Formats: sequence, C-alpha cells, structure tokens
Amino acid sequence: MPRIAGHQGQWTGRVLNTKNNIGIRRARAEDAPQVHRMLVDLAASMGEPNEIKATVQDIERDGFGNPSYFETALGFDGDEAVGLVIWFREYSTWFGKPGVYVQDLYVADHLRGTGLGRDLLWTVRDWAREWGSGYVKLAVYGKNPSAIAFYQHLGFKLSEGEQPMMLREQEIL
Repeated sequence: MPRIAGHQGQWTGRVLNTKNNIGIRRARAEDAPQVHRMLVDLAASMGEPNEIKATVQDIERDGFGNPSYFETALGFDGDEAVGLVIWFREYSTWFGKPGVYVQDLYVADHLRGTGLGRDLLWTVRDWAREWGSGYVKLAVYGKNPSAIAFYQHLGFKLSEGEQPMMLREQEIL
C-alpha cells in the first residue's frame, strides 16, 4: 500500500500487476504533459473533447506549485502513464470532518477491467485515511451507467438529494 508521511510526505509506488508491470506513484511536475494528455483523453472518451480548458502550464502551476491545489497519482505500464486520479481536500460542516473530493479518474481503454481504476481510488482512500478524512466523495455523469456501477461496486453510494451545481468563471467575474 502506498504510505504517506503527512499530506506533504513521500509515498512509494507499488507494483499492482507483475505480469504487466503496472504501478502507481505520486505525480511530479515533469509529469504535467502526461497528466494533460490523459485529461484530454478522458474528455474525448466522454464525448466532450473540447471541454478541457486547462493547459499543461496550468496543471504544472496548480498541481505542483506552491500552493498546490490538487494531488495526482499516476498509473504506469512500464514507462507509459496509463491512468490517473486527481483529488483535493475539502471540509464538510455536516460531517464535522475533512474529506477528499476525487475530481478525475482515468484508465486507458486497453487497461480497463484490470483493477487499475480501483487501485488508483484506493490510493486516494489510503491518503484520506492517513490525513484523518471522514469521507471520499466524487461526482459521476448520469449518462455513464457503467461508471455508476463501478463506483457502487467499490462501495460508493449515490448521495440522495444532492445535485452538483456550479458557477463558471464568467459568473464569478
């Protein structure tokens, strides 16, 4: 299991499947182009290839700068990045506890069903546990029943009565 020495600590990678040499490690600034590529692939797989507005520079600045606004773990098949999970901290006044919000989860098509997505999420779960979080939360597109089934299989529950809403940049400015 990946270990974390506090939220800024180093955690070691782990081999998940020795046959394919698939492992997970914390992303580094030099991984920003691969993170961006997988986010573009994720958007394309959801039928929204033009929705990714973040650039490689945005990811490098906001994910690896000081402060960093999110954490990223990458799955590797040999030297190739084939999966990612991006998460950040949040706080629930209802639970009275900190939590973790999973923003993005991606696994390359040819590795879906191998357990990499589950292991990426368990990396977040382990990080959240060490940080003292009371929950891990994510949103799933209602038009993606296989994703809903995947998350439910892992123990995630639909949050009845809660509907995500958002103000976009033009409404904030």
